[in-house]
Amino acid sequence: MYREFRNTFLFGLPGTGKSKFTRSYIEEVIYDKTDASEIVLVAHKDLGYRSGKIVEEIMGDYENRIKALHAKYLERLANPEAKYLPKLYVFVDGLTKTLRQCSPEVETILGEMMEKGPKANVWCVYTSSSKDYDPSLMNGSTVIELK
Repeated sequence: MYREFRNTFLFGLPGTGKSKFTRSYIEEVIYDKTDASEIVLVAHKDLGYRSGKIVEEIMGDYENRIKALHAKYLERLANPEAKYLPKLYVFVDGLTKTLRQCSPEVETILGEMMEKGPKANVWCVYTSSSKDYDPSLMNGSTVIELK
C-alpha cells in the first residue's frame, strides 16, 4: 500500500501518526518476499526491527554515517546496471533532530538522494514535525501532511 508513494516526505505534529505510517511502510518492505530490497534506518532510538533486509541502522554520528551512505548512493548512481540492483530504502525518522546534529551539507545530501535516488534504485522516506525546509529536500517526493 505505502510503497506506491516511493519517495515520501511525511510531516505533522507529534501524535499525528508519522511513526505508525513509517512502521507500516518498513514492515511492508520487510515482509515482501517478492522483493530483494535493503533498508537503511536513520533514527534516534532503536526501532526494534530485526531483519536481514536491514543493512544498516544509523543511531548516532549522523554527519559521518550519512556522508558514507551518500558515497554508496553515488556508486549506485554511477552504475549503469543500478536499476537491476536491489532497491535500497532509506528511512529517516526524525529529520529535524537529525539535521540539528549535522552540517548544512547533510541536508543537501538528503535532498539529492530524495530527488535523484530513483535513478540509483534508492527510495527515501523522511519524517518530520515540520515542513520548514529548503524545498529541494522534498523534490521528487510525495509530500504528506498528517493532522
